[in-house]
Amino acid sequence: HTLLELLARRPDRTCVIGMGASADLRIELAARGSLLAYGYLERATAPGQMSAAETHERLLAASPRYAARQRPPS
Repeated sequence: HTLLELLARRPDRTCVIGMGASADLRIELAARGSLLAYGYLERATAPGQMSAAETHERLLAASPRYAARQRPPS
């Protein structure tokens, strides 16, 4: 709750990453505008970390703004 509140105060200028066994908060923070999301390349170093590929896929599903940036311009 505290991290989401922090992000809500300055959604365009803040990097917030949650820690812990649940990856859901990490995705939610990034989907709501946190400027940084972490995904490991080779192996997790802490509980709840996702691979960069899984982070990318989950962000595509959770954030229309993120997904729109992935499409090539028409």
